[in-house]
Amino acid sequence: MIDKGKDFLSTNIDLQSERKDYIECSKGKSEKYKQYTDWKKHITELIQKLPTTEDFENFKYKCVVKKRTLNSAFEMYGIYIVLLFGCFAQLIQSFITCLLVLVMIIGLIFHSIKEHKQIVYENSFYIDLLDIIEELEKNF
Repeated sequence: MIDKGKDFLSTNIDLQSERKDYIECSKGKSEKYKQYTDWKKHITELIQKLPTTEDFENFKYKCVVKKRTLNSAFEMYGIYIVLLFGCFAQLIQSFITCLLVLVMIIGLIFHSIKEHKQIVYENSFYIDLLDIIEELEKNF
């Protein structure tokens, strides 16, 4: 049974501090470690100092849980990127669709104006022609 006062995953190794040192070392900004091998030697010594096999197994499990959590976060970021890309692609597609519809509407308007002028001319032709016919009828 687990003692409620003690975290069964706790060890004497401060993962936050070690992670910070590792990142600084990876960036070449560490004051403690000049190279990765220096940091690796330090961590190896800390792990070897764990007093029992149970502590070692719990530490290993803690690292596995943290890695799984990070993998889940990476997967979520991947999903977010896919969703953002999908939204962006949808926006582009919508923009292009709107642009095409706008071009078609403008074309239709210009075509309608041209057709309207033709209809006005034809209408005027028949109005004038009928006026002439009516005048001719009066004279007969």
